[in-house]
Amino acid sequence: MTDADRSREDDLGLTLEDRDWTVHPGEILAETLSERHMSQAEFARRMGLTPKHVSRIVRGHQLYSPKVALDMERVLGVDARFWMTLVSNYQTDLLRGRRTWR
Repeated sequence: MTDADRSREDDLGLTLEDRDWTVHPGEILAETLSERHMSQAEFARRMGLTPKHVSRIVRGHQLYSPKVALDMERVLGVDARFWMTLVSNYQTDLLRGRRTWR
């Protein structure tokens, strides 16, 4: 758990396990692209994906594979295990009945 997560827990008075919502990994990707001032089109080009494919991930309509996570690591410099952990946590949260945060 990161310091930011602990801070959010303190602010909200609950732990991340107490929440009844989840965040699609595409939202984290969108934030990462924004922080790097990279458009979805540029990201798609660097990844060798179609802009539509990237848009579907960002909009929460599609998850990505381990292969795509490795390519994300190459393009964004963020470890593929981080990206796959987001996918795994998201899928687990859905099975627990948490709704998607939007």
